[in-house]
Amino acid sequence: MDVVQITLFLWYMTAVASDAPLGKPNCSSQCGSVTQIPYPFGIEAGCYLDDWFQIICDNSASPPKAFLNVTGLEVLEISVEGTLKVESPITFSNCSNKPVGRQTPNLEGSPFVFSLKNRFTSLSCGGIALMTSLDGSTIAGCLSICDDSSTGYLRTKSCTGMNCCQTTITPYLRSFNTSFGAVLNADRKACKSAFLVEHDWFTSNSTNVSAIGEMDYVPMVLEWHVLDLNYTKFDIYGTNNWTDDKSTDCSSSQCFCSKGYHGNPYLLHGCQDINECEDPDHPYRCGSGICINYPGSFMCQLPDQRSSRVTLAIIVPSSVLGLLFLLTGMWWAHKVMKKRKDMKRKEKFFRQNGGLVLEQQLSSGELNVEKVKLFNCKELEKATDHFNADRVIGQGGQGTVYKGMLRLRISIEVAGALSYLHSAASFPIYHRDIKSSNILLDEKYRAKVADFGTSRSISIDQTHLTTLVHGTFGYLDPEYFQSSQFTEKSDVYSFGVVLAELLTGQKPVSFMRSPESRSLATYFLMSMEDNNLFAILDAQVMKDGGKDEIVGVAILAKKCLNLNGRNRPTMKEVLVELEGIQLSVKASDVQKTFAEVEYDQSQITEPWDISSLSAGSCMDSGTSSSFSESKRDSIHNPIIHTKGRACMNIMASLKPS
Repeated sequence: MDVVQITLFLWYMTAVASDAPLGKPNCSSQCGSVTQIPYPFGIEAGCYLDDWFQIICDNSASPPKAFLNVTGLEVLEISVEGTLKVESPITFSNCSNKPVGRQTPNLEGSPFVFSLKNRFTSLSCGGIALMTSLDGSTIAGCLSICDDSSTGYLRTKSCTGMNCCQTTITPYLRSFNTSFGAVLNADRKACKSAFLVEHDWFTSNSTNVSAIGEMDYVPMVLEWHVLDLNYTKFDIYGTNNWTDDKSTDCSSSQCFCSKGYHGNPYLLHGCQDINECEDPDHPYRCGSGICINYPGSFMCQLPDQRSSRVTLAIIVPSSVLGLLFLLTGMWWAHKVMKKRKDMKRKEKFFRQNGGLVLEQQLSSGELNVEKVKLFNCKELEKATDHFNADRVIGQGGQGTVYKGMLRLRISIEVAGALSYLHSAASFPIYHRDIKSSNILLDEKYRAKVADFGTSRSISIDQTHLTTLVHGTFGYLDPEYFQSSQFTEKSDVYSFGVVLAELLTGQKPVSFMRSPESRSLATYFLMSMEDNNLFAILDAQVMKDGGKDEIVGVAILAKKCLNLNGRNRPTMKEVLVELEGIQLSVKASDVQKTFAEVEYDQSQITEPWDISSLSAGSCMDSGTSSSFSESKRDSIHNPIIHTKGRACMNIMASLKPS
């Protein structure tokens, strides 16, 4: 049976392919390994739209090779969906037996653009590779550092920043030049190479990056936009009489076959209907009904449809009413059974957790009743907004502690971790690569600082001068970048960039902004100076936070981003200021919560600070008790308690450098 289905499917696909020609009639559709040459591309005269789309087939090679006429690029694959895979030359610098000065072809004025499926990649030891426009301005770039364990040229097996770096490119890019530089003490005469390469191809071959470095060409993807060159409908189709053709959809630059059609949208009537009724594996088969195909879609018609209408008119309402009665009865029975089950469970848990002993002690006066407060389930649900998980800020010694602003809490936990590393550890530890991607959140949204690969522990009598600048563009302290002197204030600057990210929701470096404000730090400071803070804030921050708290955090971020490191606060001062902002938020929230609770204020004030609140089902226990004298210090300030555990987790993951 499986063999028959596979045979039918292959027959169907062959029929579909044969029904939808991609090239013009009497035109060659293949050259060597390029098995599909769709119009507007072509080999012979009259088979292509213009010289940009002419394919030169070199039959002297074995097998024959296809080249673009104007650019001279070797063609590897052409897709009617608007992509073209070609061979991209590698640019070398100071490499023996390699050509010098070779650049990626200039596509200005052509219908081709570099696809976002490519990555700008550089192979070097401690080198910088830059993409610059023809006027010299920087488009993109990346930096790689040396792998000290390597001997010889590029023995790395992946592109992770060691001897190899990658970055994305900007949309609609048609030309760029490649240039190289070296980082600090790196060998400026070392062999360097850079190239634009298809990301999927590089990923599948990244296990042997050194072999890629020995190649002269790598695959690259271009997008071809026919409509960018202002061709008319007559230029493409040879006629203007195609307005009623609903099988083709054209955007501002490309054309596609409409849903339910396949073929070549650049040929007149090149998009042909897909006959779904002939596809045995189509997910919308009609079963015992009759499949009727029509342009762009199909429909299923039931046999004897007239006689079945009367039957359906009787069966459908009766079935609906019967189902409603059945569901109502099941729901009522479930409610009764659940109520009985909950009552038994409540009594069981009350006995298991010492409820009888507690009642005996309360009735005999053995306990000081003034220090005991019993909460029932409804009171706990109301006080915790029905155990809302969004209000959980951590697990205290007596249970789950609720409420908190997520972004503010992340800032406090990260600041607490850095403050611990800077001042509470036996030797000060500087992280040197604080950024948003190194701040991880667990299932409870607790912040964890990660990636200590560039961190250093510094004794008091040591200097902090480094021979190689480490960090990430957009987060680097300008003083550190210029002087190579890393201090605790350098981490403060990076943390200030993270605060700006949390407030604005924008990336640290963005080419979508103007050149003078591509850096988020510069953009944020300029907005603060222009009194334009609220215009750049994230909408969610404006919704969740109060104006005073937002302004307070923004002012703190501005202090951290001060270009003069001496004028920046320490991480301990940053932590204290953030905790003060959070305490003001908690105070206002507690007042709102107390106003909603119906029982007396004097009875709830003392137990509220220390009560154990369970996030489980309310029926899991009948009451929740708390004692004002036990473990008050361990949970009176749950923020500090949670932060302490986060620091321990950070220290546990710290690896010696």
